[in-house]
Amino acid sequence: MTNPISAAVFDHLAEFTSLKAVNLRKNFLSGALPDSLGRNAELRELELDDNAITELPSTMASMAALVSLTVSYNKLSFLPGEPFTAWSHLVHLDLRFNELKELPAEIGACDSLEALLVSNNNLTVLPDSLGHLVSLQVLDASHNALTALPPNLEACAGMRLLDVSHNKLTELPADMLSTMGQLTHLYVNNNKVAAIPSAIGGAGNLLVLGAANNAITALPDEIGACVHMQEVYLQNNAKLTALPASAAAWTDVQQVSLNGCKLKIVPEEIAKSWSKCEFFDVQSKGKKKSCKLTEEFLFEMDKTHISGFAMAKKKKGKKAKKK
Repeated sequence: MTNPISAAVFDHLAEFTSLKAVNLRKNFLSGALPDSLGRNAELRELELDDNAITELPSTMASMAALVSLTVSYNKLSFLPGEPFTAWSHLVHLDLRFNELKELPAEIGACDSLEALLVSNNNLTVLPDSLGHLVSLQVLDASHNALTALPPNLEACAGMRLLDVSHNKLTELPADMLSTMGQLTHLYVNNNKVAAIPSAIGGAGNLLVLGAANNAITALPDEIGACVHMQEVYLQNNAKLTALPASAAAWTDVQQVSLNGCKLKIVPEEIAKSWSKCEFFDVQSKGKKKSCKLTEEFLFEMDKTHISGFAMAKKKKGKKAKKK
């Protein structure tokens, strides 16, 4: 339910010194919030989503007990750095759908932070201090204008979900994935990434890879180390022509989308190991089907819906020489 209230409500809230949780979603709060907000020093959960807030007060630094802060769907264009140095207990931070151009470097002091949601802002860069967030498990920075990622993200070894889709990235840090053995979901869709780094072999628990609409030309052999892979989305990488033979190690894969690529080679080993695959799309751009599959391949994957292929011609045996 939506209730229009005045920002003066924070003056009244300050009188309740033992408050642990406050929900002020959809209350037509607008502009800068007052300094009195910081007087709720015992607050652990604060929800301010779906308002028109433009600024948070630096006095929030006194809210050292804060565990969860959600300020999505507002009009924030700036964040004060001081509060982040005090939020050592902060676990969840949701800043989606604002107008932020940068995050304060002080965010690196939130060493308990597990989920950082900053999608749908105007971010062009992420601070290097994100590499200090050793507890981080979820980072959603999709739908921004990022041109590069911090070089030290491999320090976030507990990462489980990383989403940097819909940005302006041309590459991923070479070592970023080398330590992310807990990563299960990686999304880099809709960028200009030319290569998946070989360090992806370090993400051995990866379940879902979303790398559609990029400029990927080949996949590294090390991707076969992701033996738990279930879904692979690589559509519209126009120069991708082959899958590595190591992809046969994806024995749990269920869906592989390669439409819009120019796939020509599908290793025979794949047909025998992808028994759980339900959908395999190799439709190239245009009417011509560049991917040719043999009858033997189709027989092995008879329970899979395969689209966009052409039948490979049977190899003719050599004619016997006349004596």
